[in-house]
Amino acid sequence: MTVAFGAADRILLRRQSRFTDQLPPHTRHLMMPGAGHVPMTDAPDLIARTVLATTGVAAR
Repeated sequence: MTVAFGAADRILLRRQSRFTDQLPPHTRHLMMPGAGHVPMTDAPDLIARTVLATTGVAAR
């Protein structure tokens, strides 16, 4: 599992996330450079690579 935050997000700040300590221990936290509140628009290639890496598709 990956929880990704846009590094340039000014609406949801990473430090405001209150429940990350309740996620499974293998959860990866990722700051996405160049991405704001809507990372799919800001950094679509980075989103695609992150999804593929998280699902294991990139390794095939």
